[in-house]
Amino acid sequence: MNRLREVREAQGIRKSEMARRLSIHRSEYGRIEERIDQGIRGTTPELADQIAKEFGNAVTRDQILFPKDYMEQKAS
Repeated sequence: MNRLREVREAQGIRKSEMARRLSIHRSEYGRIEERIDQGIRGTTPELADQIAKEFGNAVTRDQILFPKDYMEQKAS
């Protein structure tokens, strides 16, 4: 499980609610989480900043933009 999904679920926020807060479609938010699961850049820097802010920086911009680097750090 990626950090973004982990934090969202811990805070009891559904994907649809997060998408509404970000003013994006639910499917777009779902793709962001899926890409992060695959170690692929999740989204744009601007949206990554907005997501990090929504989660109170419990997940960082870099964890969203560079998930593969973060996964490698966690494994080390």
